[in-house]
Amino acid sequence: MLLTVAICTRNRAATIRRALAALGECASPSAATWELVVVDNGSSDDTPNVLREFERTLPLRIISETATGLARARNAAVRSARGDYLVWTDDDCLVDRQWLVAYARAFEQWPTAAVFGGPIVPRFEGDPPSWLTPIARRVETAYAGRDLGREPIALSLERNRVPFGANYAIRADVQRARPYDTALGRGAAIALGEETEVLQAVLRDGGEGRWVPSAAVTHCIPPNRQRVAYLRQYYAANGAHLEWRRLVDSRDGSALHLLARAVQDEMRYQLLRRYRRPEVWIDPMIAASVGWGRLRARWTLARGGA
Repeated sequence: MLLTVAICTRNRAATIRRALAALGECASPSAATWELVVVDNGSSDDTPNVLREFERTLPLRIISETATGLARARNAAVRSARGDYLVWTDDDCLVDRQWLVAYARAFEQWPTAAVFGGPIVPRFEGDPPSWLTPIARRVETAYAGRDLGREPIALSLERNRVPFGANYAIRADVQRARPYDTALGRGAAIALGEETEVLQAVLRDGGEGRWVPSAAVTHCIPPNRQRVAYLRQYYAANGAHLEWRRLVDSRDGSALHLLARAVQDEMRYQLLRRYRRPEVWIDPMIAASVGWGRLRARWTLARGGA
């Protein structure tokens, strides 16, 4: 069995160096070999030189995809992959030493399964701001935090038992049949959701999925993401993806209603932010950000931007 580890990166020389160093410490499965495909999505920093540093120590192939967009980079990785399974992680993640071993065992144990996923543990670098600490669990999805428990349960759309993009695996034949939508994902008009759409579609069509609790990664969160502005940006992108899905499913709604609700949530958030604790204002902030994101998606799609 051959496994393809796939990472897409753009202008993150420092974080991709850490990610590749962690992969260099990863234990190799006894019943499988593996290759590493890193797609450089048009980096203008030192990323190309960093990648070349690891060519002698990792089974690395460097792919260049100059068309900007995470979905385009993912599709380039799929085209280049030689493995029976693609195992995805991000350039700001550190894989656990047993990460590949755990996935290889799961592939052997559930050979008919199409998708797999493992835990993602956020790690805040530096000293997180005081407002973030009490609400970290409430906003963990914004930091790709994912934990479905210690048992290898079946993945399903029910109760949203779906992996996140920083740590999942998919059988290669299933992956090739479902390319990533270039209208979605970082660098596109709708900045989230390219991997979610693929994983949900596989499960919706009856594909089997398994949670692999021992295949863990750590997601490193830099200080510039430990800000309210980042959370607002994330939840706005989340709202844009929700609205994109709603319109794709032909479930139209009133734009005026969306605007009124967004304004109401924004006013409530701004008022509470001045006088109340983060535990009180975080939900209105999320609701307002999602609402503005949904409206922005409406305007973008109306102009033919996705």
